[in-house]
Amino acid sequence: MFLITLVGGVFGFIPRARLIGFQDLDPGEIRILFVISFALTLVLFTLLVRRIGRIERIVLRGPKVTAHIVSVQFTKDRGRVEYEYELDGQVYRSGAAIMKSKATMEFQEGQDIEVALDPDNPRKTVLVTLFTE
Repeated sequence: MFLITLVGGVFGFIPRARLIGFQDLDPGEIRILFVISFALTLVLFTLLVRRIGRIERIVLRGPKVTAHIVSVQFTKDRGRVEYEYELDGQVYRSGAAIMKSKATMEFQEGQDIEVALDPDNPRKTVLVTLFTE
């Protein structure tokens, strides 16, 4: 969106869907689009930084346990791995969305993997293998 606003600001128009043509913009509309796209970019960037920080905190500080892979599924380049682990005598089941890669293609049902637990909520986990190396 930010790029579209920038194009609109520089050239005075924005491309329309399906090659219908172009839509002219007046300077007021360009300012509004710029403010909206800047605010949206700022919010999404903030959420991204918080997410990365949360994952880093879990991997570095969270207790690590061995989990047992229950299932691995891929559809095109996306997938999901489901696993179970035991903590304080209680069995938890969790999972993670994964992208198809050399590392994730090695996941097999029945395999043991290391997961890091969120210190505040042991139901939230991070696959250590995907975030270390």
